[in-house]
Formats: sequence, structure tokens, C-alpha cells
Amino acid sequence: MNKRHSAFDVVITIILLSICCALAAAIIMNMQKGTSDDGATEAGMGPGSGMTNTSQSQVVNVSVATAASSTFLKTTKMNGEIGSEGHDIDVFAEIGGQVTQLTIKKGDAVQAGDVIATVDPSKPGAQYKASPVTAPVTGTVESVSVAVGATITTSTSIATIAGDKTLVITAKIPEKYLGTLENGMSATFTTAAWADRTYDAILTYISPTVDTSTRTVDIELDIIGDTAGLKEGMYISLDLITEQIDDCITVPTSAISTFLNDSVVYVVKEGTAKRQIVTTGSSNDTQTVILSGLSEGDQVIVVGSAGDGVAVNVLD
Repeated sequence: MNKRHSAFDVVITIILLSICCALAAAIIMNMQKGTSDDGATEAGMGPGSGMTNTSQSQVVNVSVATAASSTFLKTTKMNGEIGSEGHDIDVFAEIGGQVTQLTIKKGDAVQAGDVIATVDPSKPGAQYKASPVTAPVTGTVESVSVAVGATITTSTSIATIAGDKTLVITAKIPEKYLGTLENGMSATFTTAAWADRTYDAILTYISPTVDTSTRTVDIELDIIGDTAGLKEGMYISLDLITEQIDDCITVPTSAISTFLNDSVVYVVKEGTAKRQIVTTGSSNDTQTVILSGLSEGDQVIVVGSAGDGVAVNVLD
């Protein structure tokens, strides 16, 4: 019995020794392999080796905008309507009688002084010289109220003439913008009918009162230059230029961030991103004025996450 136990113990011991030897051999082989890999890494760190030293900083691809002097515009968008300045004029004869001639029809253009009708004041047993009726203003015939052969009095309207009208823009601007308004400001506008055309206008009137129900101020603008295609009553989309700064440096607003409560941008200098503290001014939807901290020609990072001192590659 003791002999059997001794033989068993020997077998177990041999098995355990074999396992230990195998583990030791595996450890030694792994240590040798690691040493070989380290040598290969060190040997492969030179240019063109195809190996990369992970301790080296990565180069970040970025896109930049070059700081340059330009004109900054800030606009306020609103809706408006095209109206007109001018009046419709009713035309009367100086004497009563029978209309013997009409030389106009609806839609005709007339000049002040043009003869538009003739009235014969003759009565039975008497004859008078026919009297001409002339247009009192230059404009367009809106309507004709009588026909040839009709008997009229001096209070009968013969026709209505729309005097030459000047198209104007009327709009309402929110009260909060009142402090930015002054006559002479420029504007542009478009219409639904001519969406591909941009028209120019200039601010000529600011109401002295505020509409208490809408908290808006009435304004009027004169249309400058070409008015082709514009009609009274048209609905428009208006961009009023409420601020203009000439010869200033601007950058995309997205390029500005905050570092320790300072406004900063990142500029590229000798292939490296450098943090630059800036003083900002007015902003619009896309651009911000830089009052100090940048010079013309500086390349400001607008796309790409690169911190101060990080190597960068500027993409075209």
C-alpha cells in the first residue's frame, strides 16, 4: 500500500515539474520576443522606415481663413410692402353740355394738358363753340366715366387719372432696433415675383411713435435705381443695413472660443497652432469684428481641433 502511494506521488511530482518547466520556457520566449520587438522599433524610427514612434505628437489637419481688412455689415431682416406716393385725380369739364369726343380709354398714358374730351354746350336755338377738356396731371387713365353723346354738368367726372406715383416701401421694425435707426441707411430687398433680383432702397422716414400693441415702429424707404417689375401692393423681404464698419478685420464667428474667460482664436505659425487672445466687436450671422489681437495676413484656424502648440497641416 505504501509502495503504491509512493509511485503515485512520483507521477504527480513529474507532471507538476513538467508544467513548471513549460511555463518557464514560455516566459523566457516572451521576454526574448519583447526585446527583439523593442530593437526593431528603435531601428525603425528613422525617416522612410514605415514605423511610427507613438511618443511623437500627431499632426492635425486644419482649414484656415486669412485675416484681411474688409467692410463689415450688420443687417436687420423684416417684411414689408410696396406702396406709392401720389393721388388719383378726377377730371371735370369747365362747362356743361354734350360729350362730342373722347380721346382716351382706360390704361392710356396722358401728359398734363392733353385734350381728353370735347364738350358742346349748345342749346336749342343757340350755338356755342365746343369746349376741350384737358388732363390736369401727367399719369395713367384709371377709368372713364362717360361716353360720347352723354350730357354732363360741371360736377360730372369725365375720367380719373392716376398721377405719376413714386413707389415706396413701408415696413414695421421691432422697437428694440429703434436706437440703431437713422435716415439715410441703405437696404436691399427681394420680391416673391422676382426672387432672382435684388433691389436697393434707402431709409427716409422713422415714425416718432411706437405701436403699443405690436411694439413696432413704422418706417418708409425710397426705392433707388431700377424699379422694373415692381408693383404697388407687392410683399417684400427687406434687409436693412443697421451697422457698417469700413476697413476692419473680421473672422468667422465659429473660429472664436473662450480660454480662462478670454476670447481667443488659434493662428497657424510655422506649422504650429498658437493661441491668441483677441478683443471682439460687433457680430452678424457669420462674422465677428476683431478690434485687437490679429493682424492682416494671420491664418486663423476655422476647422480642426488644435490646441496651443499642436503641430498642424493646413488643407487647401
